[in-house]
Amino acid sequence: MQHLVASAVEVAGPKHFDEVLPRPQRRPAFFGDGALPPEQEKAKNEFYRDVLVLAFPVPTASSALAT
Repeated sequence: MQHLVASAVEVAGPKHFDEVLPRPQRRPAFFGDGALPPEQEKAKNEFYRDVLVLAFPVPTASSALAT
């Protein structure tokens, strides 16, 4: 089983952003950690793949919706 995890970076702009995004923390395994053979445990802990990068402007107080 795999999980989606997320991290956030705020950038002042407009500007060209060309940096490596931080790798999010791994979620704990559903059935616990340490039950696999060492090589599989290592592979599980090191596996990571970017799926999506979402970028959007942060709304200012003047553009927020009225409540």
